[in-house]
Amino acid sequence: DGMGGGAGSAGMRRIASGISLSGLSGAGDDVGDTTASVASTYTGLTDTKRGKTTPMEGREGGLLVLRALCEIVGRKAEPFVVPFLAAALDESASSSGAVREASEDAATAVVALANALAIPGVVCPVLFEALKSPEWRVKVNALERLAQCATTAPRQIGKLLPRIIPVVTSEVWDTKPQVTKAAKDALLQCCRTNANPDVLPAIPAVVDAICKPSETMKAVDELKGTTFVATVDGSTLSILCPILSRGLKEKQALSKRSCCVVIENMCRLVDAPTSAAPFGP
Repeated sequence: DGMGGGAGSAGMRRIASGISLSGLSGAGDDVGDTTASVASTYTGLTDTKRGKTTPMEGREGGLLVLRALCEIVGRKAEPFVVPFLAAALDESASSSGAVREASEDAATAVVALANALAIPGVVCPVLFEALKSPEWRVKVNALERLAQCATTAPRQIGKLLPRIIPVVTSEVWDTKPQVTKAAKDALLQCCRTNANPDVLPAIPAVVDAICKPSETMKAVDELKGTTFVATVDGSTLSILCPILSRGLKEKQALSKRSCCVVIENMCRLVDAPTSAAPFGP
């Protein structure tokens, strides 16, 4: 019988018991063999596409297994479950509400389990690829997982901001309000991982300006009143340059002058030319 992700831990235990996983938490060093032995239960997530032969109950069960492996086995299951993140995200577009709920729960569990060092090279590329999906629910799930990464791996996300901001900003203009909201939330969470203490108080205003061009000069005025002391790196520039670039295109000379003041204050603290190079003309 199909059970949604909301069935809770009792539901997962029944699923686990049904596929001989009742002793999963004690699998220890044999977790690889244990995981492989149940792989056939959920390979349909990657071997088939939605709408084909795999029944909804099978997809939901596979997602519940994936979540159970993350939550019951823990770290030892990481190498075996992270490769299924893309498939779990894809199931967000299912016509079944139970499968969609299980998809979100499974993807959340996988990201929570992933080592912080795997976020830049393994998890984020999967999330970026999911944002290319034509299905809006897949995008929302991916954006929510990106915001989750900002909590579980803030240092790694902070360094990845030059790549993250352009990708997420493009989703702010999606026609679906759910995607727009998820993109703004993800952008705010990711930008808050920036390690520059001078910029941190202005982050909400900057994110508002990214999402609403009419708020650009309000953000610039807040930055104009900022005293820059800490080193300005590529992560900080990736947050501020889009707003400053837009401000320089304003017709009013006063607006352009305000942007120039901020740029002058910042540029003195850029130690590495390679940090500024991607944002030059």
